[in-house]
Amino acid sequence: METNIAKVTDLEIEQIIGKLTDKGYKQVDEGYVEVESPFTICEDCPNSKREKTLGIVLYPELLSYHDDKDWVTIPWICVKIELEGHHLMDEGKQREIVKWVHDQFESVNLKPFMDEDAFAHHATRNEHKGWVELKMYVNPDFPEGYWSNHAL
Repeated sequence: METNIAKVTDLEIEQIIGKLTDKGYKQVDEGYVEVESPFTICEDCPNSKREKTLGIVLYPELLSYHDDKDWVTIPWICVKIELEGHHLMDEGKQREIVKWVHDQFESVNLKPFMDEDAFAHHATRNEHKGWVELKMYVNPDFPEGYWSNHAL
């Protein structure tokens, strides 16, 4: 299969970044933004101005579900955050960060995908030794943050 969806997904990412930069986020790289958060992200940061800076990577991922008749696969924009450091390994702190990021995206009319079984109802959480990856998904075509079957 040779289906290039990059023009569509790149445009969506640019539009999302545009909404975020209007809100005060700083675009650092293609598909990467930073924002000052209410959380200490870098506990031992040599530059105290960056200790609360949260980085977010945006890129497309395909999500699939079954609509009781057929399988449906749709590109969503992944909102990925990586946290490292012992102070961020606490599950409660990670839930707070997911909620804050969710609220940030919702404030620009992009509700992250909602699944009652997901971590903090909106994230996929992958733990690694010393760091954790949190992923949420947004899609401007699904403004309420879910599709017909409500599950990742």
